[in-house]
Amino acid sequence: MAGSARGDLTLDDFRKQLRQLGKMGSLREIMNSMPGMRDMTREGEDPEESFRRIEAMIDVMTDEERRNPDIIDQSRRERIARDSGTEPHEVKQFLAQFDRVREVMRQLTQMSLWQRFQLRLFRG
Repeated sequence: MAGSARGDLTLDDFRKQLRQLGKMGSLREIMNSMPGMRDMTREGEDPEESFRRIEAMIDVMTDEERRNPDIIDQSRRERIARDSGTEPHEVKQFLAQFDRVREVMRQLTQMSLWQRFQLRLFRG
């Protein structure tokens, strides 16, 4: 996934990746295979609907919020929820899940190519 040299994944990067994944085939299979992505869908929700809900939240964020989601406080979550047709707790949950994905990406960028290869071997 894209991001800065130190592995910071922005919400813009994340949205671009989601769009690319959507072109690759079944979002259900793709989202279930990626670390942290499975948690971004609601129980029983079609992954396409989850994708649209997540994209709506990202789309209504300011450029600064997408670059630095850590600045999103309660009042910003409420605005994002109102403007995206979601609930503030859904925005909070998405941001927490995104933060976990971002942390995995940071860890992967710090690994050597050999370490990443070994990780793939052990995960099957």
